[in-house]
Amino acid sequence: MWFLPFQEEYLFEIERDGVAVVTNPKGIKYHVNIWDRPRGVCTCYNYVKAGGNYRGRCKHLIWLLQSYICPDCGNRMLLESTGRYYECPNQGCRFSVGYDSRLVYHIRSINRKELRNVRSN
Repeated sequence: MWFLPFQEEYLFEIERDGVAVVTNPKGIKYHVNIWDRPRGVCTCYNYVKAGGNYRGRCKHLIWLLQSYICPDCGNRMLLESTGRYYECPNQGCRFSVGYDSRLVYHIRSINRKELRNVRSN
């Protein structure tokens, strides 16, 4: 997976893991969902018209994949640059030093399989 440094001027309103509304610096909102389709879906121009610049994904999808809801305090954790850990910005949180990215990958793969089973029934 690509690693893209997060740009602070973009606002993320996370509805649940893998689903968010992203507002760009100009105030335009994009709906992003990593669970829809195999590579996720975004309503931004780059994804809709060009199919994304990053192996079929746009930067909003990459950023959302690099985010995870902290299981301890509920803040949005960001993947650190090595890709090994998600870090919570809350200094009082027990995950401020890191949450294993392999665990997040495992949880999301289970959720994806469950979602496929529900859709096929």
